[in-house]
Amino acid sequence: MGSVPFDGWYVCSESTDDNNVAMLAECGKYTLPLCYPGVCAADASHSIHIFVKRIPATVITTPPRALWLLQGLSSVNLEPLMASLFTAMNGTVTILTMDHRGTGRSSELNCVASQAMTSGSPSGSIVTSDELPGCLHDLRNVYGAGNAAAFSITSAAMDLWVIVDDLHPTHEVYMYGVGYGTMWLQRAMLLSPPPSVQGFVLDSVVGHSGVNRFTLSNGDATIGPVAAAFFLACDNDAYCGPKFSRIPLVQIATTLYIKLDSGTHPCSPLVQQVFGNAAGLKLFFSALLESADLRFAIPPMIYRLARCNANDRLALQTVVTGLSSNLGTASAHSNLAHNVIAYSELWEIPTPSIQKLTARFDQSVVGGGVMALVPEYCVYTGVVDPACVSMASTFNLNNSAAFTYLRDAFFNQTVTIPPTTTVLMMNGDLDPQTPIAGALAMFTNLVGPQKRFVTFPTSVHATALHSPTTIDNAPPCGQSILASYVASRGVLSQVDTTCLASLAPLTFQVSWGATGIDLFDGVFPPSSTYLPSPTTTFPTTSSPAVTQPSPTTSAPTTSYLFPFTFVATLAAAAAVTTIFLLVQVHRGAKLAAATTVQPDAK
Repeated sequence: MGSVPFDGWYVCSESTDDNNVAMLAECGKYTLPLCYPGVCAADASHSIHIFVKRIPATVITTPPRALWLLQGLSSVNLEPLMASLFTAMNGTVTILTMDHRGTGRSSELNCVASQAMTSGSPSGSIVTSDELPGCLHDLRNVYGAGNAAAFSITSAAMDLWVIVDDLHPTHEVYMYGVGYGTMWLQRAMLLSPPPSVQGFVLDSVVGHSGVNRFTLSNGDATIGPVAAAFFLACDNDAYCGPKFSRIPLVQIATTLYIKLDSGTHPCSPLVQQVFGNAAGLKLFFSALLESADLRFAIPPMIYRLARCNANDRLALQTVVTGLSSNLGTASAHSNLAHNVIAYSELWEIPTPSIQKLTARFDQSVVGGGVMALVPEYCVYTGVVDPACVSMASTFNLNNSAAFTYLRDAFFNQTVTIPPTTTVLMMNGDLDPQTPIAGALAMFTNLVGPQKRFVTFPTSVHATALHSPTTIDNAPPCGQSILASYVASRGVLSQVDTTCLASLAPLTFQVSWGATGIDLFDGVFPPSSTYLPSPTTTFPTTSSPAVTQPSPTTSAPTTSYLFPFTFVATLAAAAAVTTIFLLVQVHRGAKLAAATTVQPDAK
């Protein structure tokens, strides 16, 4: 250890949430500057705590090796992958992770003075639109009105290299990032990594630069091609395609939305009761599309909605309720750091209007409803963009509480692969959160020959977790490739990708949980039907309600959540009532007092 303040390693559980896990880890906290020179202006007396966790190697190699796993926001969801990789590599590699500054256990942003995130506030830890200005004023008072950049991507990248340099003076170090973690690592590549760093694995890529740079505000446009590709897979499937008489599923869904909104379709009352209108249904499909398991419920739902006989209505009521409970629950953690970064660097500036974003939503066969976030963006940025000014009175926007930062010199910069390192990129072709088109563009923009791109034709987000194979008890293919990269010491030509030949195919012949009832045509008993209550949540995955006759599913049972994602995940993590709010925005209604800020699932 060097001179960087560190409180030492403490024995801790490998799992933060599961007390039945026997594996032990070590945890500790660094004390680092709130503001690095040139980033923001707080003096040296202001510091921040950065939480780190490691599973130390039990077999020491020469030189010793370390693998960092980075996701962004809290690292809790990477803990199962830490344990799996440690075991897969026979304890020869130290596995580490950390919480991004401002999140989780790393000085999490919290409105302590305004009490907006206490259990006794109107929405508990969720900051409502009424509470947001006071909450941001609180942050301005604590950290300084001009110091939001203390929580920027660049600040987090600086943290990373300070800690890596301190912990690993003699190690070979490999860095794995997933989702936002890939953006974090790309920014870090621009900051001269320590000489110990030998390679980077970017899984489910958030593009750092170029015309295809990742932006949340464009999410409804980029998810469309992924949804269309999944629907096309149904068209081409021997079981799914004939269910729709070989008519393209995109065409059937688009026509169905129009009929449902006309009010004359037999299922219009059901859709209006549960989703508000067809826009709410699209939000629900968007959430399902993110799940490797639950996405297979989309074609049967469209099939039953289109036919809409009495049994179909019973089935739909049951399926919607079951899927809602199996998507997960809203996070109890702060979403403030996510928003500060998202509205500073991952949003189109000036913001497109609600009308423009709604048009993008309308043009996609599914969508996350990004237009619902425009009022929140405006408050975070001080109501200065033309679209914000024009809607300020309609939405009663407060312009005095801005807490975002100016884009620094590293923003949108082309990334050059650091000397002596290599880059392995992985992405699912059916990933709606970080679509393959953006990942391919980022691979092209990445400067340097020492790079390789591996695609997974059927995978969703996070290929290290969601790339099951047909081999019994095998780990996810992406995890095997990651382990091989480290074992090969970053030599790209030696990375073993043979598991790609055994990837499990898409299987559209699905049944409803343990009942075995066919989702397309099975008869649901009347006793099984009930509608979701207004507080039913739409989260990310736990145990799937949809089962399929697949071979062995090799993904861990613990869910992976992407913190910087489209509003599809916001809708997925929100209560059913939020779907109605998003639908109201879609209709152009005034949401002034009604809009609730909901966190990403984490």
